[in-house]
Amino acid sequence: MTLAIRYYRLEGQRSSPADVAIMAVPEPFRAAIRVDIELVAEHELEAPVSVKSITGHAPLTEIRTGGYRIFFVVDQGEMWVGARSASPPNA
Repeated sequence: MTLAIRYYRLEGQRSSPADVAIMAVPEPFRAAIRVDIELVAEHELEAPVSVKSITGHAPLTEIRTGGYRIFFVVDQGEMWVGARSASPPNA
């Protein structure tokens, strides 16, 4: 079963902070991040990408793509993607 992808945002916000953060990433990485999000939605933790649970912050999970980190939570068949900002490599 493929999870529905949702981008977290607060009521009244026009765009998701995660989407804004992803758009700020250089294009080659931006495309790879979107592909990795899709792969995790399709295969969950068995996805062929770097996925790691965040110790002490369950159920928060991280996807690493080229040194960038995007966080998500799975709840009731939906993958909620959220980020304050995408972390650049070596940050």
